[in-house]
Amino acid sequence: MTQRARRTAAIPRLFVIVPTDQLRSQVADKFLGFGKLKETGCLAPGASLPTVVALTRAPKMLDGMNQLLGSAHVVVATMSVMSYPRTCRR
Repeated sequence: MTQRARRTAAIPRLFVIVPTDQLRSQVADKFLGFGKLKETGCLAPGASLPTVVALTRAPKMLDGMNQLLGSAHVVVATMSVMSYPRTCRR
């Protein structure tokens, strides 16, 4: 991969599945803490920070889920939230 390709390559969305609620909060906070990298000069001042969503429950409506997940770069959830036996309604 060329250096230019590395600079422009991006992951559009990252799902992180964790085993506990406490770990969900910790992981989400770590992604939000990328701002510290800018303050310390480890990340370019013009770099965009990720939009982080920590799912605490499954969305009830399909439109709400699409809107929520469509705006997030990083989604952190527990497996119990992701496997909740509910069908999203339109």
